[in-house]
Amino acid sequence: MRAGLAAFIVLAALKATVDIAPHFRFYTNALGGGVAKEGYYFPHDEFYDASMRDVMFEVAKRAKPGAKVASESPTLASYYAQRANRPDLVCVLLSDPNALQQLSEGDFLIDARGRRYFSNELIRSVLQQSSSPAFHVSIGPVPSASVYQLDKHSQEAISEAARRLPPLAQSFYPIGNLPGSATRQR
Repeated sequence: MRAGLAAFIVLAALKATVDIAPHFRFYTNALGGGVAKEGYYFPHDEFYDASMRDVMFEVAKRAKPGAKVASESPTLASYYAQRANRPDLVCVLLSDPNALQQLSEGDFLIDARGRRYFSNELIRSVLQQSSSPAFHVSIGPVPSASVYQLDKHSQEAISEAARRLPPLAQSFYPIGNLPGSATRQR
């Protein structure tokens, strides 16, 4: 009886491991809500950024040379653009009104579920009203990101909405002036 129970527990754990692969850290057992709660307990940088690789590889296939990609994780997006052999893609911050006004037809906006902030709520709302996603990305059964490719109508709507946003606060550490950076200015 004990051997059977031990074998059942080991096999159940093995099945759960196989089912969640390759995102092992997102496992939520039945007591925590199971598959329905995947992504619920984890911070956005653990869960929602996990789909950035898939998002950027798909954007890399679809994007024109020099296209801009707006997201709340531009550094991560740029990293995966490089990995997809698309160093020409320009990754900008979705919450930056100046960058949004520079977007043009054919550029991309990434709406990641865990990256919703007061600073991007207007843009996300306008985007959802003026366009449909070009594609969606999920981690297992959990939706993670919707990606929009701007057409003339949605580009104009985003540009107009960006003009109504307050200016983005300056970063505490300007680029190239990060602590420990080899290019740090003194």
